[in-house]
Amino acid sequence: MIAGDGYIVVFDMASQPYRDWVWAFWPVFMVFVFLFARWYFDDAFGKAFATLLAVFSFALAPVVVWGSWYEYRRLSGAFARGEYQILEGRVTKFQPDPPDRRRPQYFEVGGHRFSQWGPEKTPAFHRTFHSGGPDLTGQCVKISFNERNEILWLGIRRSGCADEPVAADIGPRE
Repeated sequence: MIAGDGYIVVFDMASQPYRDWVWAFWPVFMVFVFLFARWYFDDAFGKAFATLLAVFSFALAPVVVWGSWYEYRRLSGAFARGEYQILEGRVTKFQPDPPDRRRPQYFEVGGHRFSQWGPEKTPAFHRTFHSGGPDLTGQCVKISFNERNEILWLGIRRSGCADEPVAADIGPRE
């Protein structure tokens, strides 16, 4: 999608649906594993321990889903209320995350540093270069970010940069 100001929209928090229902899968899956273990064990301690773990996993599922839902609502609400800063400029010091993802991806725009771990489970922008995100080397970007430095909107300018002079404005005039 191309925004009206000439930016190709890479990420827009306003258009992101809630996608983290998969987090509930793991605790529920573990309930079934522990119920199977309860059936499998013959001794009373094994059955009691498996039952305890199944109950804990069952109780954990809504907590995990609530936590991810709360994070999504916090970010989308802040974006909707305009609780963010906008920064526009050329990306400098771009260091993509390594393929093994042992360290985050870093870049700066106008001296402001951003970092992302990929693929980090956050509703904010988190697609690093090695997790399918864009190569931001030297790109002119516009970023909306909150007080925690989480990117809520990211666009790459199709040509030039808003703070750079146009080619016709460079050099002496005749």
